[in-house]
Amino acid sequence: MSPIITIHAKKRIKERTGLCKRCQHRHVQNVLKKGKYLFRNITDKKFHMQFNGREYVFGWTGSLQPVLITVKYTKVNGHLYKREHHDHHLTEGVKVA
Repeated sequence: MSPIITIHAKKRIKERTGLCKRCQHRHVQNVLKKGKYLFRNITDKKFHMQFNGREYVFGWTGSLQPVLITVKYTKVNGHLYKREHHDHHLTEGVKVA
């Protein structure tokens, strides 16, 4: 059974992991298989998983199929764990007027 990915979650996967549209379903399946289960919120039927330094928030459909709602950055030692930009060295030391 393949997980459902909301439009908001597709945008967050692209923004925060850098994966293209073709890779997203396979990535979410890996999160469900290999990710670390964090906690579950019983009142609104959501559960949180951690995988590769990011937190994934899932919900459930009526037929108990997982739905990815959003992707968050995870705090590591008090700092947000973000993806490094590949063009960081191009903007380093450049003054903006």
